[in-house]
Amino acid sequence: MDGNVDSGFSFAQANLETHLTLTAAVTYRGPQNELSASLSSQITTREDADRLLRNALTLKAIRARGNRWYRMGFGQFQQNDELSLSLRTVAGGGLGRDLVHTNRQLWSVTAGAAYTHEQFFDEEPDNSAEAILGLVLDFFTPGHENFDITNSLVSYTNISGNKRLRLELQTAWSQEFLSDFYWSFNGFDS
Repeated sequence: MDGNVDSGFSFAQANLETHLTLTAAVTYRGPQNELSASLSSQITTREDADRLLRNALTLKAIRARGNRWYRMGFGQFQQNDELSLSLRTVAGGGLGRDLVHTNRQLWSVTAGAAYTHEQFFDEEPDNSAEAILGLVLDFFTPGHENFDITNSLVSYTNISGNKRLRLELQTAWSQEFLSDFYWSFNGFDS
């Protein structure tokens, strides 16, 4: 079992802009299974603008199949004021393969399908089927050094109506400086 919680705060006096961030993750790894949950939240307030809120919760289950292949299932709940997204619910699954899996790096590709329900502010809800392609590139050092870089890119292509491609990018860098305390840099784009 592994888990982490990151929080951040910044303030700009010129326009009274405040950023609050929170990311948390927990992962259980067993001989054949991996279960994980991650949460990210960002609140931005400014003196001259409305508050912006972005939240994402992801749940994932992976089952190893042998020869570096695996099955996965996942669920996501997203909210993003900047995109006028009240709630996006995604449920799906697919297959994946670890192309490189050493004690210092993991490169993995995934493909699958998902059902997406979206509710934008002041619009009718939309339901769609989507094809999924994903890529994970992780670099890390074992032992006392504890340096990690994690990158994930997932594309969602609508296959049940309007043609749309949605990309989700997440990246994180962390470096331990004291037992169980670390510096981190987290980024995301949608």
